[in-house]
Amino acid sequence: MIHLFEIDWGAEPFYWEAYNDNDDYVCTLEENELEEYLDNLRSDGLDFVLHTQEEYDEYHVALPSL
Repeated sequence: MIHLFEIDWGAEPFYWEAYNDNDDYVCTLEENELEEYLDNLRSDGLDFVLHTQEEYDEYHVALPSL
């Protein structure tokens, strides 16, 4: 599972950092790169969690297409 954390230090635009289940850093994504990255995770059938600044976690289960 990939964990994506919204990083907002008051600078614009904010960005996202991705980590794997072992808390290893995967990559940094600019705000405009997030949707494409999520689409790639979905197409690979990977699960991911969005951790937003509001502390609301959005869980997404991506299943491989048959």
